[in-house]
Amino acid sequence: MSNQKIILASFFSAALLAGYLIMQIVDSVMAMFELGNPLAGTGLEIPWLVGLVTGGITFYVFYRREDLNSWANIVVKEVKKITWPTYKEAKAATLVVIVLTGIVALILGLFDWVFASLTGIIYS
Repeated sequence: MSNQKIILASFFSAALLAGYLIMQIVDSVMAMFELGNPLAGTGLEIPWLVGLVTGGITFYVFYRREDLNSWANIVVKEVKKITWPTYKEAKAATLVVIVLTGIVALILGLFDWVFASLTGIIYS
C-alpha cells in the first residue's frame, strides 16, 4: 500500500471521528435545550447534517495542508521501519508482565495486611 493511500485513509478516519463527535455534541445541545428538528419533513436531521459538513471540511482542510501531508508522509515512512516482535517474543513479554504484576500485587497485599494489623493494634 502506498504512503498516499495510508495518509488519505487516516485523514478520512480523522474526518469521520470529527464529524461523529460534532454530531453527538449538536444532538446533546439540541436535546438539552429541547429544540425540535426544523427539517422534520425532509427526512434530514440537523445533527447528522452538521456532522457530515464538519467531517467534509475536516477532510478537505487536512488534505489541502501541505505541511500536514509532509508530516504524515514522514510518520508513515517511520512506521514502516518498525520491526514488530514475533509471536514467541510477544508471548514471553506478556508472561513476564503477568508474573511481575502478580508479584507486585502480593507485595502490596502484604503491606496492606501489615499496616491494617498495626492500625488495629493502635486503635484497639
